Amino acid sequence: MNAVALLLGLLGGSGLAVAQESGLPPAPAPVLPVAAPAPLPPQLQVTGGPPLADLTLPGESPRPGTAPAPLALQPQPAPPPREAAPPASKPPPFRILVPARGSDPGPPAPPPAPPQNLIMAGGPGAAQTPSLVVEKHGPATVHAGQPFTYEIVLRNVGLVPALGIRLEDELPAGTRFVGSQPPTTPQGDRLVWTGTRLPPAGEQRFRVEVIPAGGAEWNGKATVTVSVAQALRVAVSGGGLTLNLTGPPTVVVGHPVPFDLRLTNSGSTPLTNLTLRVPLPPGLQHPLGSAIEAADLTLAPGETRTLNLELIAAQPGRQSVEAAVLSGKQTLTTTRAEVLVTEDPVLTIRITGPAESWVNQESEYRLEVTNRSGVAARSVTVTDLLPVGVAFVGSGATWQDATTRIVRWQVGAMEPGQTKVISLKLMSRVEGGVLNQASARNEQGHEAQLHSVLRFRATPVGGNGRR
Repeated sequence: MNAVALLLGLLGGSGLAVAQESGLPPAPAPVLPVAAPAPLPPQLQVTGGPPLADLTLPGESPRPGTAPAPLALQPQPAPPPREAAPPASKPPPFRILVPARGSDPGPPAPPPAPPQNLIMAGGPGAAQTPSLVVEKHGPATVHAGQPFTYEIVLRNVGLVPALGIRLEDELPAGTRFVGSQPPTTPQGDRLVWTGTRLPPAGEQRFRVEVIPAGGAEWNGKATVTVSVAQALRVAVSGGGLTLNLTGPPTVVVGHPVPFDLRLTNSGSTPLTNLTLRVPLPPGLQHPLGSAIEAADLTLAPGETRTLNLELIAAQPGRQSVEAAVLSGKQTLTTTRAEVLVTEDPVLTIRITGPAESWVNQESEYRLEVTNRSGVAARSVTVTDLLPVGVAFVGSGATWQDATTRIVRWQVGAMEPGQTKVISLKLMSRVEGGVLNQASARNEQGHEAQLHSVLRFRATPVGGNGRR
């Protein structure tokens, strides 16, 4: 634990000064301006006259005409709840069920302002250190040789708990200690309390009864020391984290490929700040790009989590997918799965065109339909379901509906091995990768599907978007 010392000097009734020694990194923290304390009240005057009042500590018999003062810890109101974070943005129109990043709770509420006659150590800006204030209350005038009682109030106005607090109260020469609450034993000319813990907004009161010696002034000083602890949690490679990746053995080109990723923490400690990363081979696609990532994952001891990832089979052949779990830049575990992508045996449909097109400008693609069977395909119909934000601006379609974003062409009969080409002219109002879905269906009831990713980028400012 790093020790943080707060020196609080008390001169008189309530004026004090606090100093802090921090165990933070070498870079100096910004210094906040501190308002000047209010004028100090007069020092305690010790006279030889009759006593003003006799105060009795708890557990002792009250003196005539006096009543013991309560020593109950004053309850503090709980800090107001933080406002809920705004909901996460809507996911893309494609099924990827990896967990989204957690909502940002926003900046913490500022701590309550300390009294004007106090100097605060650490300041409200010291977000990772406790901020303590100390007050000392007692009579302005006491009598020599007569007992009097004063009170020390310690408060944590910071945002983190104050641990291992040590409070020392120095007594002037000749002062006799009578008692205190909480109890303590004098160590020379000092009273010491240790082990106090204060949560944010917590408070602790210390009452002391002493007998002053003769003299003009009774001047005491309090010092408080607090420890600050900062934990470091590290995910250790080989500590029980396993990752399994499963998918279908075969899939037809142009169809979705569902994968399940299963993470298990078989260790005895939680794993936090994990990142799941899945780089994609050229034969598999996803609207979010060529690498899928889910960050800020947490696994409790013994917890298993399954994540669903749906890709698109873009090219025929054997496609290999590798997934990895990282902590920072360190790879904790990896796994691999393979899928065989085949051609449709009856009808095939594919799309060709620019790898990336400009937003708000016409782009032309080609839908190519081929009859791969050994018999004629009768009454072939081609349908395209456009992505949200993309419009069909071409001609030749048999039917289209802007509300459902469906465009349809009647291709007619196709002989074995024959290919027909359809012009697909589009204009996008959105940027990034979008999912286009096309299909070809014959009269015999066979349907070939084509899921493909179209990418659009904004036209440069001042440019015409021509390549």
